[in-house]
Amino acid sequence: PLLPLVAVGELAAYGVPAGEGMLLEIARSERWDGLDEDLQSEIVIALRTMRSGRALPVLGKIALSGDSDAAYEAIRALCESSAPEAEPVLEAILGQGDRKAQKAVIRWLRKAGERDRAKDARQFRRADRREDRTERREDRREDRQERREDRKERRDERKDKD
Repeated sequence: PLLPLVAVGELAAYGVPAGEGMLLEIARSERWDGLDEDLQSEIVIALRTMRSGRALPVLGKIALSGDSDAAYEAIRALCESSAPEAEPVLEAILGQGDRKAQKAVIRWLRKAGERDRAKDARQFRRADRREDRTERREDRREDRQERREDRKERRDERKDKD
């Protein structure tokens, strides 16, 4: 069980481009979803430490894939990257509404020294939360109104019967 992890470590030691190419092929392959979560995380960490621009599209795909350790490591890699290609992916992550991922984006941007970007992300998150609360309130109001109307109709029907 340790062999794949050791292999990832060795490929990371090869660096760019040899080790990076192999790791990118693994991350792009159809077998990616079948890999162990720890192995996925190690691959993403290795790609992050290489700081290669070629890894950004793959890291973006992984970051948007869901709630896993590899996805959060990919978010970290994108936040630490100063490449403009990372920005649309980070905006997409913020737009998905996953609070845990949004929090990770803000935290890693702040730790990467991107205070202004972290502030913008935090403001976006707050606005998103406000919109959610407003929608929930409106839904509750509509539900209450419907219940009132239903009760009124039932009362009117009873009066008509009497």
